[in-house]
Amino acid sequence: MAGLVLIRMKYAVLRNGWTGWRAVRAVAGGAAGLLAAAATVLAALPDLGAPEASARLLAGAFALWTLGWALGPFVLGTDTTLRPGYFALLPLPAWRLAAGLLAAAAAGVPAALALLAFCSLAVWGAGLGPGPLAVALAAVPLQTALVLLACRAVASAAGAALRTRLGMDLVPLLVSVLIGVGLTAGLMGWPYALGFAVRLAEGAGPELPGWLLLAPPGWGPLAVLGAARADWAAAAGGLAGLALLDAALLGLWAVLLRRELGARAVAGRLRARARRRAAARPLAWSAASAAAVRALRSWQRDTGMHIIVVAVVGTAAIPVIAAFAVDWPYLVPIVAPLAVAVAAKESANLFGFDGSALWHTLVTPGSERAEVRGRQFAWLAVFTPIAVLLGAVAFVLPPEVGGEVTAAARPYLVAVLPAMLGAGSGLVVWYSVAAGHAIGAEGGATGGFSHPGPAGARAGLARHLFHPLLWLTALPPAALVALGTLGGLPFAVWAGVAAGAAIGAAAAVLLGRAAHRRLAERGPELLAALTAPV
Repeated sequence: MAGLVLIRMKYAVLRNGWTGWRAVRAVAGGAAGLLAAAATVLAALPDLGAPEASARLLAGAFALWTLGWALGPFVLGTDTTLRPGYFALLPLPAWRLAAGLLAAAAAGVPAALALLAFCSLAVWGAGLGPGPLAVALAAVPLQTALVLLACRAVASAAGAALRTRLGMDLVPLLVSVLIGVGLTAGLMGWPYALGFAVRLAEGAGPELPGWLLLAPPGWGPLAVLGAARADWAAAAGGLAGLALLDAALLGLWAVLLRRELGARAVAGRLRARARRRAAARPLAWSAASAAAVRALRSWQRDTGMHIIVVAVVGTAAIPVIAAFAVDWPYLVPIVAPLAVAVAAKESANLFGFDGSALWHTLVTPGSERAEVRGRQFAWLAVFTPIAVLLGAVAFVLPPEVGGEVTAAARPYLVAVLPAMLGAGSGLVVWYSVAAGHAIGAEGGATGGFSHPGPAGARAGLARHLFHPLLWLTALPPAALVALGTLGGLPFAVWAGVAAGAAIGAAAAVLLGRAAHRRLAERGPELLAALTAPV
């Protein structure tokens, strides 16, 4: 009964909110998911000569689906149309609430696409006989429930971890490492994937390891394979394993929901130490410096802002590791500019972390300029050391390790980094004032693992279109350095370095000025956007 009510509530919310950029995002995501599901079904059609080969292929495909759903909350967010906090005051047991939210999650497009992908098990079982088909039909809903529960349990576990200080460091670092490893594997593995697809189209059996059938995503294909071999013990064991694992994940999610509904935010438990306050007081010699000190404390203590710093470090470390692992030295010079770009993109909604606290700035006459300049100083103080340390890797590597590419890129780094850092400090405050929105409206890890609302979706699109301006600021100094190194003109190299510093300083000053003037003129509109319901 609770599940039916929650499904009706979800459809009512979606029906009234299916407009604008939310609809565009949903259609684009649905089209991509449909292509992936169709590819999974097509993988079950070829006759690979032996049932075990097809079973391993489907087990590998199901493992990718399960991994994608488990990591999806960190990258794309989860569907939190119905949030557990909405039902905190209702006399519902945690397990019953979890079951109802699971039913609501199953009544959506992502779940339907996952169900379509796992129907490939039924397509394969139909070619093996009535018994395997019956087992496949029983395994399809269990496999679908597995990915839904894995997604919800992982999201709830990550949310619980982010309420601890250690989790604030480990969770974003782990996620950034996984994303970096995935991107690196995609760059390195696309030739193998193309060759695998060609072999599969020719009907050649894939050479996949047998342990894929022993992993939980492979228990469905293992059960169907057992039925095809008349090994009913293996068939029953595969189905029973999926059912028990689903029940265990549901119980785990219920426990996490109970803790989530009764937990207090970590920000309420963190307190500044007296020695830190005493050390910070001498820095506050002006209004701008006081705002910078407060912003630096926010970067340290605020969960969302701290996640950004850790994620930038983790994401930037992956190309360095990959450069040594696969002997790609040209990855090393781009690490520092990439870190600056990621930092600017992820922290482009600085005022969004204030929420209704922006009211204190608006009611203080003449504080807008100090507020904007202080946030710029704090942003530079946080990310400049990170960029410098990452850029120094290209300078400390010997030629026999880094290669000629790394040595040749050193003047480019010296010229480009000041331009990108200065422009980044200006872009983040200007964007935050011009297109600020409430945290949680744009989804992702710092948005509370939620899908974006209409305001957040529009702002996210604007940020993706506006973000390339940061890279444009690096073109003039890089062009001058290229002219000097390729044409044998040392003065051009130094001109490129000077141009990078000048562009960075000019961008920081001019964009900061535009930001504080806009804040003074349209501060109430920004406050309304920051306090709007997500």
